[in-house]
Amino acid sequence: MGHPTKESLVQAALKLFGRYGFHGVSVRQISHEAKCNLASISYHFRGKDELYRHCMEDCMLQETERFEQILAPARSREDFEAKLHLFLHQFYDHMVTKADVVRMVMHEMHDPSPVGEEVLEKLHRKIPALLMSFVEAATKQGILRSSIEAKTIVDIILSICTSQILFEEHIKKIHGSEGISDSSYRTHLVDQIMLVMSGGIYAR
Repeated sequence: MGHPTKESLVQAALKLFGRYGFHGVSVRQISHEAKCNLASISYHFRGKDELYRHCMEDCMLQETERFEQILAPARSREDFEAKLHLFLHQFYDHMVTKADVVRMVMHEMHDPSPVGEEVLEKLHRKIPALLMSFVEAATKQGILRSSIEAKTIVDIILSICTSQILFEEHIKKIHGSEGISDSSYRTHLVDQIMLVMSGGIYAR
């Protein structure tokens, strides 16, 4: 962003908004966490709302464009699996690096804010819609069975990543793994999802 104070404010806001949500954080708390003057939030962001918007939008703008390219309609089963595999890797990697924003979205589900709802409508709901269109197109082309419900597939794919982030410490204890923050674990998780998606739970 080119300005150390601005960067400090964003990092502090991400941490606090991710932990307590929009309504649970004051500008005073953010400025204190960032070790900045209280007026710096108004100077750089015109207030709490625009700082919150920046934290949510900055996370998704570039990734949404990338996902649009990845999730172009598949031409074959092999193409479908390759694109889904790439999407899962990109999505999970991105969500881990932006875990605070994932938590912000979860807070919005329970205690919505006007600015959060606006950003969700604009960007965050676009990814499920892109994935839905991708699955529906594959069904129409006969790549997937007609009995496949796109909404269920999308919910399963997205909820796995979200739950892994939100409950990572519990999952580490249960499975004794490094968790989704570890890149090799993410690769293993994606491979397992792809196996299940391709009918890999059945013995040959």
